Amino acid sequence: MLFPTITRLIQTDKKKFETYFDIILKSIVFLSIIIGILSLQIPNDFFSFIFGVNFKNSSNIFQVLCYYFIFSLINSILTFTLIGLDKEKVYLKSLILGSLGFIFFFVFSELNLAIKLSFCLVIFQLISLIIMLFQLIKKIKFNFFQSIIFPFILLCIFTYFQFSFNFKYLIIVKLIIFPIVLFLSMNISKKDRDFLINNIQ
Repeated sequence: MLFPTITRLIQTDKKKFETYFDIILKSIVFLSIIIGILSLQIPNDFFSFIFGVNFKNSSNIFQVLCYYFIFSLINSILTFTLIGLDKEKVYLKSLILGSLGFIFFFVFSELNLAIKLSFCLVIFQLISLIIMLFQLIKKIKFNFFQSIIFPFILLCIFTYFQFSFNFKYLIIVKLIIFPIVLFLSMNISKKDRDFLINNIQ
């Protein structure tokens, strides 16, 4: 749905494309993080209840893969944009470096195999994301701090709260306060939403 619009705007109106890219990146980052943190709230007993006691420990794997989901969804937009800009070599470079990170962590980590592989996937996506983002910052004018850097800082803070604290009202912080702060900090306005609707074809 997004790739044809990205390609069309790159070829016809660079300024409009930069505006579109900034808005779509903010929207995807926001949605991916929100879906990710909601998924992280699934109780540990959910998998054993649904699939049986053999899946009792799978909640830890699922929690790691929530971050894989966040990064991979954001990467899809960066990938489409690089391809539209004829920067396939940068995309290939990001895959190679991501794969090296995957292999390095797999070889030197002493975690349980399933958890290790889950972390490897997250590292692969994160390295690829960083490589592509640095290239796009050079090519496109957009508010990268507001679109992706600050949301990632908030995600790190959320992760710290998620796994380090267990006080009574933490669920309110995670499910109400954090999404509001994230949304306000990214400044996704009605004008932005209208722009997306009018330009997705």
